[in-house]
Amino acid sequence: MDNMLMFSLPEADLQKTMRSKTPPRKTVSTCDKEWKQFHRSCYYFTPSKSTWEVARSLCKEKGGDLAIIKSEKEQKFLASHIKNFFYWIGLTDIKEEGKWLWVDGTALDTSVTFWKNGEPNNQGNEDCGILYPDGQWNDMICSDSTIYAICEKALK
Repeated sequence: MDNMLMFSLPEADLQKTMRSKTPPRKTVSTCDKEWKQFHRSCYYFTPSKSTWEVARSLCKEKGGDLAIIKSEKEQKFLASHIKNFFYWIGLTDIKEEGKWLWVDGTALDTSVTFWKNGEPNNQGNEDCGILYPDGQWNDMICSDSTIYAICEKALK
């Protein structure tokens, strides 16, 4: 009798019953081509140099923003991929001198900073953060167009 009831269920109810007994599929998260994965983020190292604003626009066009560095492990990962060049990161004090903010609006956690000795020094109105090849940070004039950038977006 129970079997007869099961077959007499409307098609939609039968499919719902079958789905509820099927374990969910596990999906593998991956980064887009040309992006590198670290933990739950994907990173893109731009192949061309630009100003901080142009770099940020490029990152947004690619579905992310300039990189936000939250840990020493992340810092080391990024530094290991930049070779001998400088890269923009998503750090700026353009709104208020000395108040460093990430591009998502969060304040810089002073317990997780990698400033080069003597930096930031605001020499010549430097309001945007860069990552040196040795993994240290420096403040730089945002309109400098000789710097690459690191974009970051969440892992899909």
